[in-house]
Amino acid sequence: VAEKHLEFHPEDARAWYLGAHALMELGNNAKALVWTERALRLNPEDAGTLYNASCLFAIMGELDRCFDCFNRAVENGFANREWVENDPDLEPIRNDPRYQALLEKLK
Repeated sequence: VAEKHLEFHPEDARAWYLGAHALMELGNNAKALVWTERALRLNPEDAGTLYNASCLFAIMGELDRCFDCFNRAVENGFANREWVENDPDLEPIRNDPRYQALLEKLK
């Protein structure tokens, strides 16, 4: 569905990062990373794009990239602490001290 949508709307960063998550679920991590990078190039300062990229990077074990995007998401207005505390995509980073530091910023 995302591929078809992007044929007509190639500048839709949301479709790129949502498609990336679907690709990852299908086991195509390499393509998922390419799609995530495309979303970030299209919307590099958008808090939603940055947050969703951080989730994908967390799941894939790309923790430095995850926290880079996560910090930038918070700096650009992402402030939903309850969402962050309950998002299963962030499970891989919950024990990382950087996660706790970000939660402090969301108080």
